[in-house]
Amino acid sequence: MKKNLLRLIVAVSALGFLAAGCEKDPKNEGKEDQFINVSPDKIEAGFEEKVTEITVESNCSWTISKTDSEGTAVDWVKCDKTTGKDNTTFNVKVFKNETASARRATVTLASGDTKAFIDVSQGANPNPEKPDDPVIPDDPQPGTDPEPYGDVVKLAFDFTQTPFDGWPTASNYDHTEGGINCVYPLGGRDYTFVLADCGGAAKAQMYWAVDGTPRLAFGAQYRYLGLPAIDGYILCSVACTSVLLNDASASMAPKMAITNKIAASAADAKAITDDSADIVAGGKFQTWTAGGGGTYTYNLTGLAVNTVYYIYALVKGAVSTLELTYYKEGTTPPAPDPGTDPGTDPDPGTDPDPGTDPDPGTDPYQPSADAIALSFDFTVTPLEGWPTEAKGYDTSTGKECVYPLEGKDYSFLLADCGGAANANMFWNPGPPAFLSFNAQYRYLGLPTVEGLRLKRVYCENVYLSTQVPKFYITNKVAASANDAKAITNDSDDVVDGGEFQTWDAAGGGKYTYTLSGTELNTRYYIYAQVKGAVSKLVLTYDK
Repeated sequence: MKKNLLRLIVAVSALGFLAAGCEKDPKNEGKEDQFINVSPDKIEAGFEEKVTEITVESNCSWTISKTDSEGTAVDWVKCDKTTGKDNTTFNVKVFKNETASARRATVTLASGDTKAFIDVSQGANPNPEKPDDPVIPDDPQPGTDPEPYGDVVKLAFDFTQTPFDGWPTASNYDHTEGGINCVYPLGGRDYTFVLADCGGAAKAQMYWAVDGTPRLAFGAQYRYLGLPAIDGYILCSVACTSVLLNDASASMAPKMAITNKIAASAADAKAITDDSADIVAGGKFQTWTAGGGGTYTYNLTGLAVNTVYYIYALVKGAVSTLELTYYKEGTTPPAPDPGTDPGTDPDPGTDPDPGTDPDPGTDPYQPSADAIALSFDFTVTPLEGWPTEAKGYDTSTGKECVYPLEGKDYSFLLADCGGAANANMFWNPGPPAFLSFNAQYRYLGLPTVEGLRLKRVYCENVYLSTQVPKFYITNKVAASANDAKAITNDSDDVVDGGEFQTWDAAGGGKYTYTLSGTELNTRYYIYAQVKGAVSKLVLTYDK
């Protein structure tokens, strides 16, 4: 009887203790519990090297550690992040097992008592004494083999392949003052790139991206890529092939220049213009296509020997390949490519200041339910009433031409600056057909839509000549060639968001102008400061 009574007292006491333990702390009332989930949570590797992408779902900041069963740190597992926050991804690399023993480790993501674990196992090497198969290099490509160096060195760097060891492969790693040095082996030599942020950046955003197609990512504005310096040689040309950075940046056109230093702060970086002392000769800003696919060449002069120069992103972007040309000190530099150097345009002195562009960020325009997008194709047979040859008409007020689309007629105005002797705006029948701005200072008046205002102009260009096209969006036709020539981004007749963009002379580029402050029922113009041609226009109108 006494034993049963004692058991009853113990049981009641235990229930009381459990009930007390289940009571919620009022301090945590309304707060979401921390969590960290990883996928996959298990990595099984053979004895060879293996890289696995880990997806993290979390609502907190966390740190990463790698240990064996005894809690000792291991060096045969590497993560490309040491810390993280919320939802993200990172890579786990398992190095080749050089031993005859299998091994295990645990990758732990921890935030206080909240943890997630990735179990890593690797098989034994069946023949650890056997040396690795020798790496047989590819046959050297003409002009890229630096052995021996000649008077001119051309180097082609491909970032569409698997990243080399030592390169960061994701954003938001710890910022390092002056950047981090990353080695790119090419043709038997190692070339050092500097991945850098402007001074004071909280987290670094220059990395070799591995999501989707690999590319070199300027993951935020005000980022720098330091180009290799070659002893005894001078950098004279930088050719960049651009790609889309990510879906979120599809509407943001990258803006890149070549500088001689890294800005001390974000404010200093933001203030850089073509007239700044740290922009090198020939390295002025070029606006790249937001969707990628263009090649942009900077022909440089007056640079110093054995010196690192930087590709600077005023607006973030990404590159797939880089071609760098150097010439030996004391020799004559190679002739520049006249078709891509923006300095060969007719009026380089009138280039506007890229620093006047709106502060880059997300696209400020979010279409309403009333927005309409009209797509005009000029690669088809010219419509009736459109001039089909240069100098085919002469009018001081322009020529109005109708484009029927989806049962409605839309009126375009083909115009020249006041005083032009002959018209040079026409629909070239090709083949292929295209809309030609066949001389500088030419205008295309865009249709008006009753009750709506023009909000976005999207252009696809084609090859017309070796001159690099330069286009604005304006609200009027200039009274004379001199007035047209003087137009810059600061001019009153340049629409906000319609500032100058340099197009690819070879064609194939896609260019978007997102406008603000436009008026209802008002005609606006695409203005060619330097002649060019378009194959397609998509115009968006909204209330």
